[in-house]
Parts: sequence; C-alpha cells; structure tokens
Amino acid sequence: MKKTIVNKFDLLLLILAIPFFYFTSIYDENKLKNSPKLNFENSLDIYVKEISFERNGLYLNDIQHQAYGISGYSKVHLLGTNKELTLKEIIPPFKMEKKEKNDTLKIKKNDVYYLLVTEEINLRKN
Repeated sequence: MKKTIVNKFDLLLLILAIPFFYFTSIYDENKLKNSPKLNFENSLDIYVKEISFERNGLYLNDIQHQAYGISGYSKVHLLGTNKELTLKEIIPPFKMEKKEKNDTLKIKKNDVYYLLVTEEINLRKN
C-alpha cells in the first residue's frame, strides 16, 4: 500500500515539475532577450550605484544586462597607464559610458578606466 502512495506522489511531482521548469526557462529567456545590451552596436550611459555578477551575468543597479562575456574578471585599464584591474575591483558608485558603434566602455570614478568590449567578447568565444 505504501509503495502505491509513493508512486502516485512521484507521478504528481513529475507532472507539476515539467511545466514549472518549462515556464521558468521561457521567462528567463524572455527576460534576457529584453534586457539592455552591452555590445559594440549599442550605447550605454548609466550611473552605477550597485554592480553584481550573479550567475555569470552583469547586473547594474539591479537590472540584468546582456554583457556578451563581460564579467567581474574582465580586464579594465587605467587611462594613460599600463595599470590593469578587473571590473569587480572598481567599487561603485561610478559612471559607465559607451557610445553607439564604439568599442570603448569608459568607467569614470576618480580616474577614468576603459574596457574594450569586442576584445572581451572575443576572449569569451575562444
């Protein structure tokens, strides 16, 4: 008798789990598809109060961006020097700017840092 109850419970769990996983994956896919893009073609002008790199994503002020490989480990260069940092080493608040059809993402805090967007995208592809 107990074995039948367990099997019915397992079947019910399976029946409920399949639509749950399907709809959550569709939701996540649409959320990412509609999020702002950080690539060569698009511009960006944002004052960043919070930055996080959850699940290999880029969140600026709690809004997920399609970063195309830009992560907390991306190399950021101090303008006019050979000094390199990672993106996660730059503590907010700061301003991020990128012009449309331009490769340079500028990060302005006390100093000006830059990141080459297509270079980071190509590094992640390889």
